[in-house]
Amino acid sequence: MAILINDTTPRAQYTATSGQTVFSVPFEFFENADLKVYKNSTLLTLTTHYTVTGAGVTGGGSITLVTGATAGDVLTITRDIAVKRVTDFPTSGPFNVDALNTDLDRLTAMMQERENGLTRVVQLSETDTAASLQLPATATRANKVLGFDGSGTAIVMQEIGNLKVIGRHLLLMSCATLLKIQATAIFIFALLLTHRAVLNQSQAMPTLLSGR
Repeated sequence: MAILINDTTPRAQYTATSGQTVFSVPFEFFENADLKVYKNSTLLTLTTHYTVTGAGVTGGGSITLVTGATAGDVLTITRDIAVKRVTDFPTSGPFNVDALNTDLDRLTAMMQERENGLTRVVQLSETDTAASLQLPATATRANKVLGFDGSGTAIVMQEIGNLKVIGRHLLLMSCATLLKIQATAIFIFALLLTHRAVLNQSQAMPTLLSGR
């Protein structure tokens, strides 16, 4: 049966309480295997680690952990429908409207997933000027630092071990600045020690003179 695909993000994330097992899935999905569930950064296995209810239901459903979570665990639930054609319509004869609706629902759900994925990648803002963010070839960018030129285009910069960025030696300059600050601090500390020694000596002079 076709379901209504609401305008929702096919991703939900929760911070678990101690022993919590049930977590809501606030978006539609068609099969239990459409869901991916992560505990912290570990992908869980359906049936082994959790069960699912609500497949094919408008509004979504829930997942239930086999073992209760630890307080502070982060549970992430996403939808990942396999991109494939699951029905085929005959060239003649009765037309299966219900199957067509299900296909359209699946296509809409897949587009939602792509939309969600695009919000989690590096991209230009709507108001930004045109610039290429295409990465150079693997051999060109290997062991290099990624940067941007004056027009905002992604470029490969110096090797990581060179301690410099596009020939400006920014890291070396930073090190030199730190060394200057350290030298200044040592100089001031030495002056303070000298001043204290002189002060102590001047205070001791009356005692020496009175002892003669």
